[in-house]
Amino acid sequence: MKSSKRTVDASFSYLIGRAAVLCSLFPWVGFGVLDTDSQPWFAFAFMAYIFSISRSIRVPRFFGGILFFWFLGLFFAILEGGASPSVVGISRGVFNYLAFFFVFLGFYNFILRWSFPEKIFLYSFVAWILGALIEVLYPEFISFFAPIRTSEGRGLTSFAPEPTFFAMFMFFAGWIYLVNSKYNLKKSKFVIVLVGVVVFAVAKSAMISVFVILSLLFFLMFRLSTISPKPIDVFWAFVIGVVAFSVYFLVGSMTGGARALILAKELLLNGSVFHLFYTDPSLNHRLEHVVFSIHGFVSNNFWPGGFSSFSDMHEELVPLYDGFFWEGEKTNKIMSWIGDWVYQLGFFGMVSLLILVAGSLSGKRSFFEMLFLITLLFSAVPVSSPLVAMLFASFYARKALNTRVRSPTPSVMQD
Repeated sequence: MKSSKRTVDASFSYLIGRAAVLCSLFPWVGFGVLDTDSQPWFAFAFMAYIFSISRSIRVPRFFGGILFFWFLGLFFAILEGGASPSVVGISRGVFNYLAFFFVFLGFYNFILRWSFPEKIFLYSFVAWILGALIEVLYPEFISFFAPIRTSEGRGLTSFAPEPTFFAMFMFFAGWIYLVNSKYNLKKSKFVIVLVGVVVFAVAKSAMISVFVILSLLFFLMFRLSTISPKPIDVFWAFVIGVVAFSVYFLVGSMTGGARALILAKELLLNGSVFHLFYTDPSLNHRLEHVVFSIHGFVSNNFWPGGFSSFSDMHEELVPLYDGFFWEGEKTNKIMSWIGDWVYQLGFFGMVSLLILVAGSLSGKRSFFEMLFLITLLFSAVPVSSPLVAMLFASFYARKALNTRVRSPTPSVMQD
């Protein structure tokens, strides 16, 4: 009887876990129930999954330290309400951080228990591509699943609200797949090509195009830093880069110029990165949030700025940059993943992040992975994105599978 009950419980938790993974791979799909871009269903699903395995949950090493400093930062961030505290803003901010930990711990345990859900990822990739094809023919149908904000000349959105979010999903989901396939390029070539096509030709996102270019550079840096670099890996990285740039150039030429190509031309003509960031409204706005969140973190003497004070800090910092930042509006929503953590949670958020990153390190490859990921997370990656948490969970699960020592019969096991 006890054995059969355990089997039923395991099957039930397995189904909940798969549902949680599926919800995380469609984070903007809400069927119009809630008037927000990111939906909370993936967080609730992983919360249910963690509850279903609570008697035998595995906790990664250093997780207690991460939670301790995060909780301190959160506590003081809530107290720092700013001139006009917003209950909605505070609630959303708290939930976004809680969602990160639910997804991180839940996906970490799912991989260790059931292995990486490869088929769910592959089917999801296909579904997103089908969504983009349907959007071309029946955009009203796709808008039923998620709000669409695009315009003529921009890329497709599929199940995301914007082309950049579509490309961002494909990039990070593809990276999660690569990590869990141990960077097996033969096995992952379908995913790699699919990500390249979506980023450069379908979503046509300038921001994620830069992500892809940087990923190739970091990959080459890693390979060239190894004692015995494999020529075949360098060759395939070169081929993928050439094909991606060729496709992007052709699509850009046929559609009147893709955004990344236009920005590249402006950079070549003016020869100044600062001029490009000053003249382009989108780049100016994104850089402003990175700079102001870090500057605000220092101005606050590394103390948590809270969830309602960034707009006041924005107003205070704009004059200090002599009109360089001109596009942004006053808002408490920070367009930088790391900027969110360090400005809102202050010193405590920074320490929590350092422990999170340090705990995932397990060799030269992981060092380059973390260096690359940190570089990307300074950009406008939403702190609510479940894919970032799933990526960190993949790093931790890989390390645990390689090095963990099994305990006899603990109720809470630590890897």
